[in-house]
Amino acid sequence: MAGIATTYWEIDPASGNALNGGGYDSAAGTTDYSQTSGGILSLSDLANSGAGVADVSSTMGGFTAAMVGNYLQIASGVNDDPGFYRITAVADTNNATLDRAPDTGAGAMTSAVCIVGGPFALLTDAFLEDTDAFIPGNTIWLKSSGTHSMASVGTARDGLTDGALTIAGYNATRGDTPTGDDRPLIALGSSSWITDNRWHYHNLRFTMTSSTGIAADNYTVFSNCKVENTSGTSNRDALKSNSGFIKSCEAVSTNGAALACTTGSLIESCYFHDSLTGVEIQGGSDYIAVVGCIFDTISGIGVSAAATSMLSHRVSQSTFYACGTAVKSTSAQSGWAITNCIMSGTAGVDIPTSSQSYLDHNCYNNSGTDVSGVNKGPNAVDSDPLMADPANGDFTISAASPCYNVGLGIGAAGSVGTYKKNIGADQTTYGGASAHQTRLETIC
Repeated sequence: MAGIATTYWEIDPASGNALNGGGYDSAAGTTDYSQTSGGILSLSDLANSGAGVADVSSTMGGFTAAMVGNYLQIASGVNDDPGFYRITAVADTNNATLDRAPDTGAGAMTSAVCIVGGPFALLTDAFLEDTDAFIPGNTIWLKSSGTHSMASVGTARDGLTDGALTIAGYNATRGDTPTGDDRPLIALGSSSWITDNRWHYHNLRFTMTSSTGIAADNYTVFSNCKVENTSGTSNRDALKSNSGFIKSCEAVSTNGAALACTTGSLIESCYFHDSLTGVEIQGGSDYIAVVGCIFDTISGIGVSAAATSMLSHRVSQSTFYACGTAVKSTSAQSGWAITNCIMSGTAGVDIPTSSQSYLDHNCYNNSGTDVSGVNKGPNAVDSDPLMADPANGDFTISAASPCYNVGLGIGAAGSVGTYKKNIGADQTTYGGASAHQTRLETIC
């Protein structure tokens, strides 16, 4: 047996060591030593009694029952197979059992150097590829205690339907939700980060100048992440996602798409800004939904669809400010539903005439063309939305705004109470006599 799905791995640039054990099986142990600076035990004489034997011994000793479930890393020795091994039992201070034999099969392992517990210093591509350690269901915890400088990541490994490959950042305590610069920073430089299906990324920052940026395949989740490609070279995207869920993220690409996506992607409550393109829907894509997002200072197009893009794209409850064009498509095959959006200081919507498209309950405050190829709908608002301070990133509206309470909401049939929506990314919901307001918080 190698890795196990209930394992956590710890990475801390401030206190980690590349040779530490780094991991803990939360289902098997009682004490997690993966966060203990320097590890809990260092040995240089670990041995097993013969080839293929998982029982190990050390004259130096120091094993305790509390170490069960923790990992040790074997770095070197005689007949050793370097790698990560989980402690499954401790007989006494000098004897323990690992999850598998630590030798190469050529003979008994002797004089092995190892460390039990302790975090790694840096995340590496080699570790992401290590199927004896990091497996579906695992979580890698990255502490915000320094920059994680990485070379290219490129892996065809997949998570499973019942267990993703997860990388989660935290600031002070695992499970907190840091924002802004409190999130761990992964600096890729000119390298790319490319992974396959079912990876989950939470509470992280990525920077790069590469042509690809971050590319993720099917069913990948990005939550509370910031991805920034600062290259001035054209067509260098920040984030690429295929059939993914991108939630509460911030993305910037100086001279490319902040997010390039394909079939089945859901983009919700995100902030795209200072880019050539906000969201680029690539060729052949179906069913892209952009909900509750802000597009700020996009020199080209907020949401762009390629000529080969297919049916059913939705843009709703979003705000476009200082964009060249809010939504643009050159495909006559695309059907669009665009509702409850503010378009201010932009060329508005430019899509081919199609009976498959529906626009209504949008606000237009532009110096040029509001729509091309389609009709605004009977409930369009042609007025300044009176956003609080859009030039400085505050796109909220007040009750004085013409966008207040006039968005497309829940119909009367079958519902109890009155439910109203604002136009734009800021939304107020009413139920019965009580009310509450929820503001989309941009993540900066």
